[in-house]
Amino acid sequence: MSRSGSWATWGSVLLLLAVSSSAVAKATLNARFANATCLLGTDSSVVSVECSPLPDFGNAIGFDTVIPRGGGATVTATLLYTYTDDGLPLEDYGAFQLDANGFNWETTYFEAGALYGGSNSCAGSRYCNQDPALSIWGSTAFPPILLGLNTVADRVTGSITLFSNIYVSPPYQFESLTATVYVDWNAVTYSGVVPEPSTFLMMAAGLAILLGSNTARNRDHPTPMPTSGRQEKSTRLSTQVPN
Repeated sequence: MSRSGSWATWGSVLLLLAVSSSAVAKATLNARFANATCLLGTDSSVVSVECSPLPDFGNAIGFDTVIPRGGGATVTATLLYTYTDDGLPLEDYGAFQLDANGFNWETTYFEAGALYGGSNSCAGSRYCNQDPALSIWGSTAFPPILLGLNTVADRVTGSITLFSNIYVSPPYQFESLTATVYVDWNAVTYSGVVPEPSTFLMMAAGLAILLGSNTARNRDHPTPMPTSGRQEKSTRLSTQVPN
């Protein structure tokens, strides 16, 4: 390999590293529960029970219980959230689901996040099937809290109250209902991409090496100057091999 070819190879490698070393500027959305209350009620009393994290349900908090006919259970909690981003554009685009059935979406071309709070309730979903003897209501995930969606750096804190209720009416066909009563949350974020400072140096070095290798190659193999028709003809005649 010639020296100019070797330099060109190194220049290409540096440019490839520069492109692949872009850093993701994270848009973050974190949340935690506070002031959680869990209650179990019967016809004659209401008792407080311990609220616990429910890892099988994602970020949920609540309790496992047995609810007798004519009784109910409830969970309430405050969800504290913090959202940050740098207001950067996305490489492509993002979309947030706005309704339970997936008919409505919010599109974003900038860093953004959506916070979905939830509970036992499936109200609003066409896939929500439950025994008519059960009354289940509470916070629904839709529409979510949308954050960001702009070109400025965001630092947002806030809170919402989530709740979930299950009531087992006397006509229920069984003596009791075994259930997990909970509230939960989920987050979706889209982050922009920005090159790291070292990336610019690698890009500059790679371009400089490529330009330098092209200059050296042109010096070693100069491009022929254009010739007149007469000169071109005489050149062709002088190179013909006689029979």
